[in-house]
Formats: sequence, C-alpha cells, structure tokens
Amino acid sequence: MPALTLTAILATFCFLLPPQLVLVSKAVVPLSLAATLAAYGVILYRRAPWPAPPDRALTVCLLALFGWGIVATSWSHDVAEAIGLALRTTAMTVAGLLLLAVATGLDPAAREKIRPWIIGGFIAGLAVLALERGLGQPLYIAFGDFDPKQTLLSRLNRGATALAILVWPVTGLLYRGKAGAWALLLPPALFAVLCFLESLAALLGFCLGGVFGVLALLHRQAGRVLSAIVVVAVALFSPLVAYWFHKSGLADSAWLDYSSQQRIEIWNFAAERIAERPIFGWGFDAADAMRRQFADTIGNVAAMMPNHPHNAALQIWLELGIVGLALFLAILLILVWRIDRLPRIERLAAQCAFISGLAIALVGYGTWQSQWIATLFGVALTIILCQDGPAAAPDEARRDEAEPG
Repeated sequence: MPALTLTAILATFCFLLPPQLVLVSKAVVPLSLAATLAAYGVILYRRAPWPAPPDRALTVCLLALFGWGIVATSWSHDVAEAIGLALRTTAMTVAGLLLLAVATGLDPAAREKIRPWIIGGFIAGLAVLALERGLGQPLYIAFGDFDPKQTLLSRLNRGATALAILVWPVTGLLYRGKAGAWALLLPPALFAVLCFLESLAALLGFCLGGVFGVLALLHRQAGRVLSAIVVVAVALFSPLVAYWFHKSGLADSAWLDYSSQQRIEIWNFAAERIAERPIFGWGFDAADAMRRQFADTIGNVAAMMPNHPHNAALQIWLELGIVGLALFLAILLILVWRIDRLPRIERLAAQCAFISGLAIALVGYGTWQSQWIATLFGVALTIILCQDGPAAAPDEARRDEAEPG
C-alpha cells in the first residue's frame, strides 16, 4: 500500500475536519468524499491491494440497515423522494466505510505521522470556536454557510457537537504522549467554551461522556456493563420514555427552554406513531413526510414533526420498524464490544466518545442527514488513527480486568 501518500491524505482530512465543522459544517460531506476518492485513486493508480473492511460484522449490519431502508421506501409517503435520500445516505455510508478501511490498514508508523495533525486540527477547531464566539463570528459571516433561519450562536452548534465527541480521543492521544497529565486540561477548556454557546446537545453529550469516563475508569467491568445497558435501554424504551416525559408535564415546565419543550412534544408524537405501526414502520424518510401526511387530521403537525424526531432511536423505529431497530441495536452492541477490547487509555477515550455521540444522536440531528453521517465517520476515523494497532487480544482484555475497582 502506498502508505506515504495515504498518510498525507488522511493527515489533511484530520487537520481540516474540526475547524471546517465549526465554520462550514455542510462541507464535511465533500471533504469526506474527496478524501475517499483521493485515497482510492492512489490505491488504484499504484495497483496496491484493496483495503479490507474495518470490521466485517459492523459493515454487514450498517449495509443491512441502509439496505432495509431502501426496501422501506416502498411504503413511504413519498417514494421517489425517499429513494433519493436512501441512495444518498447509503453512498455516504459506503464512502465512510471505505475511508475507515484505509485507516485500519495503516501501520503504527503511518498513524504516528498523522497524530500531530489530529491534535493540531482539534486545537485549531477549538480556537476558531472560541474566537468566533468571542468576536461575533467574523469568519462565519465571511465564509460560513449562512442560513437566515438560524440565530448567530446556533450556527456554531454542529461544530460544537463534533468537538464534544472528538475531545475524548484527542485527550487520550495527548495523555499517552508527551503531554501526560496536562492533557486532562483539554476537556475543561472545551467545556468553558461550550458554556457560552447555545448547543445544549453538545453540553449534554460532553457531560455524559465525561461522567461515563469516570465510572469506566473506576471499574472496567462497570463501564462495559453500563454501555450495554444504556444501548439496550435506548433502543427498546425510547418510546416509553417519550410518553413519560410528556405525561409528566415536562413540556410545560418553566425550567426547560423552548427548544427542549418542543422536543418533548416531538418525541411524544413520534412515540404515538410508532405504536400505530411498530413492526414495519411508516417507511424510510416518513418523519419528514408526516407534516403533509397528517396535515388534515392533526393540527400543527409541522411543530410536532419538523423534518425528523431529533432522536435516532425514535426515528429508526418510526420509519423502519422492529427490523430497523434490531439492526440499530446490533450496530451499537458491536461497537460496545469492539471498544471494550481496546487497550486501557484508547478504550476509555473511545467509550467517552461513544456515549457523547449517542447522547447527541438522541437529542439532536436527523439520522439520515449526510453531514451527520460524515461527521460520525470522521470521529470513527480519528479514534482508529489514535490507536497503535488492532484491538487487544482476548487474553490481554482479561488481564485488563485487574484495573482499579
């Protein structure tokens, strides 16, 4: 494999990813596609061996989920529009998997060359986020993807959520390197910036990731068991939690901001629709179509389902039914299992990033948004490149049980 050229491509991608997500979040899609095309262009030109899939079980489940989504377009409200979205998201997923395969195939020496660029990119992203907040976003106004519907601060939300996930693998990387314990100052620095932004999703993801990291640090088995419990609970009980939130009157609570109150209404609406078609769901991309589908029977549907439920578990169950939910659960459990087999520092960092990303997915973006999918693959790529090599062998994982707690 032409490692030097591929190293340069991935180093460039990792350096550009954080600041680009802060300034022009939609550009993550062309950035990811360009990196994938460049990497495989080099591989084909040099006639190098084709990289193996990063994880066969995970790859199969991901492709099965999007394959089922394509099937589920046949009973969606707008079949043509749903097929177009399904094909775009599937293509983005395939591109992400191909790029992960390149990263997985790099040897430790190549990964070591990329790591300074990972650190530099994150610091650049954090600096841009802080300066944009403090100076009134001059760069965003000049170069950003301006949307008049967004408030000035909310335009930084996607970058903030990405940094809230990326901070953990970067902190772990710094901790293992020359920075040592000084690396632990990085999460508080990000937290200080997040407190002056509007993204409650970023704050929630960051805080839950940090709390989980402390628990996993105290007891390895507790981290593994808690991860599995959280994943199963999220997949199976999200509609019940949505019902409970709504019936408890949280949507009218004065201590919740308007955005949070609206989400409770959206989640309850989605849970009610799930109860009507729990097996096969309403069809791929049905959440967005429900504004038109229920306009004559339910008042103000746009307020109750604006494009998507802002919850990955609810959206997948709503649109793809039990089959889609089972595949979603399998993907999450595979990730929990693979992360648990990593060496200690890499494992803690990946667990924190996993919980942060899951929390944000449960309160934030639409599951099928290309830029969200590309962001998650970018985070996964960073986590892979922060590791020295393949996951720990079973006997090494068992020796890790001797950790404190």
